[in-house]
Amino acid sequence: MATLPVYPSATPTTDFNPGFGPPSFPSEQPIYVSRSPGYQSASAQYTSPATAEDILNWYSAELGALGYNHNGEDEGGNGTITTRSIAFFLPSQPLVSVQVHGYTPGSSTTPVFELLVTYTVPLPKPSAENLPGDVESVKIDYVPGTANEVVKTFKDTQSIQSLVNLVNSLPVAPDYVRTGPIGVSPQTLFSLIFHSISQGNIMITDVTYEGIHFGDYPLLDDPHNLFQKAVEQMLGIQIN
Repeated sequence: MATLPVYPSATPTTDFNPGFGPPSFPSEQPIYVSRSPGYQSASAQYTSPATAEDILNWYSAELGALGYNHNGEDEGGNGTITTRSIAFFLPSQPLVSVQVHGYTPGSSTTPVFELLVTYTVPLPKPSAENLPGDVESVKIDYVPGTANEVVKTFKDTQSIQSLVNLVNSLPVAPDYVRTGPIGVSPQTLFSLIFHSISQGNIMITDVTYEGIHFGDYPLLDDPHNLFQKAVEQMLGIQIN
């Protein structure tokens, strides 16, 4: 699933229990309802005389140089052991997560760190929930009905094929408990109308806090908002 560097001077270890949760478990696992994907994982644990902060900073630099994007971090503990975790992903493999967990026992300055790679297995996707190969134009309507609305139609083969490939690569969204800020309702972020020679107009709509709607088929997910970023880039929209 991934080839990762090992921190210099690290020594493999297998005898470690953080005491407040299972090791080798993805941090920030969402709460599932009726449907959830499974995941496959691989992990390795090491000890090192370096500090957990030095180890995590080293991995941030090393994985960044390998093309990984930073995907958040968190801290925790139980009063005896403190932990700090950083997550990464490769844009070319958005369903694969790499996490570095650093554990520091309160009675020792020698931390244990874990490399954890997790692959989220996609849910079954109906074959009909794919765009056909005869799309001849795409109309994008970004933030419709607002002062910042941008509407643009693409007819060149390269742009069309890029968007078709992106849509067809989107996985089915798990049934997460999805919530937005209190008092904020889901809004259409953008819609794309693909005109197919054989099927006519096919609309794809990205709704905030819900997912991507494709007709009456299961909601689609946009891991790490890569699809959204590609649409914004095509429209020339700079998002900080």
